[in-house]
Amino acid sequence: MAVGAVGRTMLVAGAILAAVVGAGALGWFPTGDRPPAQVPGPGVEQGRIGGTRLTRPFIEDPGVRDADPRLARFGARVRALVDAGRRSDPTLGVSVYLRLLEGGAWTGIDEDAPYVPASLMKVAVLFHALHRLEADPSLAQRRIVYPGPGAMPSPDNLSGLAPPRHMIPGEGYSVEDLLERMVVHSDNHAKDLLLRGVDPAEVDTLMTRVGVPALVDDDGRSVMTARAYAALFRLLYHSSVFARSTSEYALELLRRADFHDGLRAGLPADAVVVSKYGVHFDARDLESGRQLHECGIVYAPQGPFTLCVMTRSLHQSQEALAATVAREAWFTLGPGT
Repeated sequence: MAVGAVGRTMLVAGAILAAVVGAGALGWFPTGDRPPAQVPGPGVEQGRIGGTRLTRPFIEDPGVRDADPRLARFGARVRALVDAGRRSDPTLGVSVYLRLLEGGAWTGIDEDAPYVPASLMKVAVLFHALHRLEADPSLAQRRIVYPGPGAMPSPDNLSGLAPPRHMIPGEGYSVEDLLERMVVHSDNHAKDLLLRGVDPAEVDTLMTRVGVPALVDDDGRSVMTARAYAALFRLLYHSSVFARSTSEYALELLRRADFHDGLRAGLPADAVVVSKYGVHFDARDLESGRQLHECGIVYAPQGPFTLCVMTRSLHQSQEALAATVAREAWFTLGPGT
């Protein structure tokens, strides 16, 4: 993939997401295995009740910034990368939030800066749908007819692809199928069908109840921060909102996400990752620039961690922004980290 001089600047910053999952940083977690049990540190209250493959419920501690020396070193390296990228592209914005799921140590770079979440908010729709399904499991097989792209409020981001990747007008789809399409393929129209007849305020209310409310910037846009958004994945991992079987179901969908140009591109093929990405660009709103984000959980031998990276630039292509979450995984953090 060829990029210009400014694009190469983004490749420098592109080591950021891949950096933390570089070969000696936190290690890898092969598919099908389970993270090893971690011994709680001093002052960490954990009411552990066991764990299945993708969840491990416990009472979460508040977390301490840079309490783990690996994260402190990672943060210093990332800040240097971001500073280097901004010298070439002053419009570059990069926010990073990383938190160990066992013990709560975390680090971040501009982790509270606001971004347009775009398709990241499909996880909020997923939460709402799961909330309804737990109340009435029969909804999973309820079929909703797809009327075609002209009747949908969102653009068809899967147009031109052959079935089963995009829906066929006039066909009925179960809620379970729509959830898979929305999460695995980031299908906008599946999301629209899941929200049909739903008051948008219901989703906002649920997000507020779970402690991850959407924010509104000075221009009236809904925005999200890396630190706030990462909490959604912790809620699933710890089964804090849903039954463990429901949380496992949600994480399994996110594990199967077919976006491979970001976090997964910087990891070994057998690494277990559950994540969601989002892309924003509005020609009518050039001030917000082009944005690309990816957030999720990486399951590593020394313990899983949440990782959220949000990026924006007035000059970068989507491909260059995707490189910010993929390039040079092994070379940024080495065995000595």
